[in-house]
Amino acid sequence: MLASLSEADAVGGSVVSLVDVTDRRALELDLRRRADRDALTGLYNRSAFERELERELGLASRYRTPCAMLLLDVDSLKVVNDVHGHLAGDALLRAVALALRRRLRQTDFAGRLGGDEFGVLLPQADETAARTVASEILEAARAHEITAGTPGTGATVSVGIALVKIPGLRTTDVFRSADEAMYRGKNTGGDRIVVVDATLR
Repeated sequence: MLASLSEADAVGGSVVSLVDVTDRRALELDLRRRADRDALTGLYNRSAFERELERELGLASRYRTPCAMLLLDVDSLKVVNDVHGHLAGDALLRAVALALRRRLRQTDFAGRLGGDEFGVLLPQADETAARTVASEILEAARAHEITAGTPGTGATVSVGIALVKIPGLRTTDVFRSADEAMYRGKNTGGDRIVVVDATLR
């Protein structure tokens, strides 16, 4: 802020007041980051994921480019919680989140959608690319030792893949398609991948 000091109709000087807003801006950025992140896994939360999906669907419609959404459900989380406790369940969720971060490209987007569900958005990905990512996520889940030092106690996940091939799809269309695919895999034993084309409804 700049203020003039006047004396007898003449400016005799000025006072400059500076305010350092670095800390305030850092706090605002931290609050914004926290609002978009899941506290347990550090991945994006559902609202942030849905915003990104809506943005990507707009780009896919405009430029006629493919993309894919993966919906993951941890098959064994309830059993892990009941048998080994919630700390083990939380460790499993963090392990799935870590597997996602290690596998995905910078342009990909992963979020924890709630409970034991995760979403992955793969821009400009076809079925082959989506299946490759999903397969690696399944392998990473199987490799996680629910009971430390006990090989073979890995988790399983069911993955539904919704392929975006047509323009005009809404987020609800893609979520519904991925959800139906994921439950189809879950209801046939889990630990598998089911792929569908996202459709309008």
